[in-house]
Amino acid sequence: MFSRAALFIVLLVVASLALAADDAQGIKVNAVVHSVTADKINVSHEMIPELGWPPMTMDLAVAPDVDVGAIPTETPVELELIKGNDGIYQVGGVRAAQ
Repeated sequence: MFSRAALFIVLLVVASLALAADDAQGIKVNAVVHSVTADKINVSHEMIPELGWPPMTMDLAVAPDVDVGAIPTETPVELELIKGNDGIYQVGGVRAAQ
């Protein structure tokens, strides 16, 4: 039988692994891109429960390897949000909404 302390540690490890997997995969969210610059986009996105973000319109930084020239505006898209080295989420991918 596990002690309460051992069970608590196991639960912490499992939760940490789940959070690390989410960070590695990215968070998918439906949005509409309103404008695009060299390093950011302005979007209206749905609620993002994983981050506790309500639906809103905001500017998001774009990862350097994302081709901003290929991002459509005023069209539904699916964004992939990834956590940058600074701990702030940025757009790591954009594709047509499903």
